[in-house]
Amino acid sequence: NKSALSLLDIVEDVLDFSKIEAGKLELELDRTDIKEIGRQVTDTLRLQAEQKNQRMLLSYYPEVPQFIWADAVRLRQVLTNLLANAVKFTEQGEIELIIKRINLTEENVTLHFSVRDTGIGIDAKNQQRIFEAFAQVDASNTKKFGGTGLGLTISNKLLSLMGSQLHVKSEIGTGSTFSFGIAFKTLRNE
Repeated sequence: NKSALSLLDIVEDVLDFSKIEAGKLELELDRTDIKEIGRQVTDTLRLQAEQKNQRMLLSYYPEVPQFIWADAVRLRQVLTNLLANAVKFTEQGEIELIIKRINLTEENVTLHFSVRDTGIGIDAKNQQRIFEAFAQVDASNTKKFGGTGLGLTISNKLLSLMGSQLHVKSEIGTGSTFSFGIAFKTLRNE
């Protein structure tokens, strides 16, 4: 069962990557409960984290609005990729999804998302390499942790469609933080 699910993940990643590269992926904006998205993605990976004796945390700043206009499926996909990587590359400690508001205008709200872990970390010379398709820090990580090296590439390409990109801060042995900001159209008075 685990092997079948891993194969399904690989096939889905390759299909998404192909759609994005062909310019055939379009965002579908809809009324989205951003707080529910956060709960869904952390709940989805909580069991995997707990099986590795990790704590899965979700933090919202109070000024984060409940509803925005977003492509919930694609935003969920990016956050799930980031959290899944954090679980995969963290032996012990905690993983936290943090959502905060960094700007507000009459029509838009800019939200900042970050996924912080206490995992193995990434040395400075490899921090840009991890965003390349099919790339991982080194071959031993592929053997030990698995994966295709597509998750971050797909996430970054999806974020590009949303007008954003991934940033990473990391040190070997202390963990990593992946973050991005997106300006969403707000749903006022809700």
